[in-house]
Amino acid sequence: MKIHICLISKQLLPNLIPLLLEKPQLAVFLVTPEMKIQAERLRRLLQPRGIKVEEIEIPAYNLEEVNKIIEELLQRQDNNSEITLNVTGGTKVSAMAAFLTFYTDNRRIIYLDTGSERLLQLSPTENSIIIDQNLIRPKDYLAVYGLETLDKSEPPKGYEKRRPHLAALARFLSDRHQLLGAFNAALGKHWKEHAEYCNISLNSLCRDSDELADILCRCDVVSVNNGLMNIQGAENHFFCQGGWFEEFVFSQVQGLDLKGGAPLMNVTLKWDEKGPKPTGNEFDVVFTHKNRLHIISCKTSKQNKNDGAPSKNALYELDSLADKAGGLFGRSMLASVRKLSDVDRYRAKRMGLNICDGSDILRIAQHITSWIS
Repeated sequence: MKIHICLISKQLLPNLIPLLLEKPQLAVFLVTPEMKIQAERLRRLLQPRGIKVEEIEIPAYNLEEVNKIIEELLQRQDNNSEITLNVTGGTKVSAMAAFLTFYTDNRRIIYLDTGSERLLQLSPTENSIIIDQNLIRPKDYLAVYGLETLDKSEPPKGYEKRRPHLAALARFLSDRHQLLGAFNAALGKHWKEHAEYCNISLNSLCRDSDELADILCRCDVVSVNNGLMNIQGAENHFFCQGGWFEEFVFSQVQGLDLKGGAPLMNVTLKWDEKGPKPTGNEFDVVFTHKNRLHIISCKTSKQNKNDGAPSKNALYELDSLADKAGGLFGRSMLASVRKLSDVDRYRAKRMGLNICDGSDILRIAQHITSWIS
């Protein structure tokens, strides 16, 4: 039997990746009382994959006691079992205790170097394995960090019909910010929420509104009659008010054909915390690459009164959510139809956020390729 001994901590990917890579029959979790929730999240992912889980409670900072627990664990295993210690997680004290016990007994010890995407074998001989597989799909990655996807997160109805026209719509609106702003304002002003429709006079918008209406007609989300653009249904309204940009970015990610990346859009999430009203969030576009979660937040509306670009609040919100949902190994990008100010660009750089804005959105596929590389 192949067995992995795992030290459980808040960052579960260093445990999950070797387990998915080596597929042991049994995973033994060494868990401090503070890490019970993390252990349960990992258990829920492993058991459907045929990996049995055993959980043993350990103290966080008692080297002698941890050493004793591990020795007893080793003594009750079959001599023919292949036992591996993953020393990546846990507290420094528990990791040290486990390492010393395994090293003295000349047993296998591994460590996941996520930065270089390598699985290092530290004992009994040194070795390095390059992890060139994308083993984790977005839904599983999010589940590791306590996020449950509430729907199928599939492209909305009509996406495939609209897809051939999304690039044309992005090209058209990327340098017509006045028209974009006027259109967004009219959508908000004239939308009849209960009846789910709105009529917008083309003459009330800026120049080139006829061409905008033509592209939206080809997307089958509006109809035009007597100079009025008619929008029926909440889905079509959402598309016109910014959903088009999310679909465009999603289509560009799809076109990259990332192996195992399984891109999702409009992902509705719920945190697995206890309480009558657990908090929820939404992500515009997510995918995995090289076992890292990549989150793209898409913005079209005017949020900053000074320069028309997304405000610093959008940056802080993205940074906070990416940290909670992606952990230490997640990455995030803000894609904005409007150009960011130099101040916000500097702020984003300090946060470690990637930016694709203004006319650069037309080359977002190349931008994403460079980003994930």
